[in-house]
Amino acid sequence: MISNYRTDIIIDAGQYTKSIYSSILVDNEYYDGPDGIDITYDGSIKVTVTAKRLAHMRAGINSILRLAKAAHDTLQSSPANNK
Repeated sequence: MISNYRTDIIIDAGQYTKSIYSSILVDNEYYDGPDGIDITYDGSIKVTVTAKRLAHMRAGINSILRLAKAAHDTLQSSPANNK
């Protein structure tokens, strides 16, 4: 499949990066769309989104960023992390 659009997103959330990676990776296992989302971890999270349509690209990016933010906010509000 040759895509018309591709973007890479790098996420580095300090001490929360590995936990955020684990959180968003679970969602990627259930993704069954016509476009592609690839998530890797090497000290930071790299998300590659490919799509044939710009609207699909936007939706993929928004989905990943919402999940990452929700995971970050949850980790940050955890009493165990506020000591």
